[in-house]
Amino acid sequence: MKFLSIILIFQGILLSGCMSRIPKLTPAPNSHPPIYKVNFEEIDINKDGNITKYEFSQVPQSPEINTVTPVIWFVILIVLIGCMVYLTKFIRNKK
Repeated sequence: MKFLSIILIFQGILLSGCMSRIPKLTPAPNSHPPIYKVNFEEIDINKDGNITKYEFSQVPQSPEINTVTPVIWFVILIVLIGCMVYLTKFIRNKK
């Protein structure tokens, strides 16, 4: 009887815990680049019906992703953690 109750308790814990209800993942609202809506008339500067390379270059482009700043902060964080680990060498009690 005790064995059966233990099995039922563990089954209840394992099957109805936090991990049994995995939420559906939805993409972040700002995860995609912004979409620019530009009329053909706004791009065609000289109104000849053709879009030249110069006219195309004048269309606003999506902003570049900054990858330098996160890398710098990651390196700083790793160096600080390394320094703290190294300092524990001096803080240890010598017994």
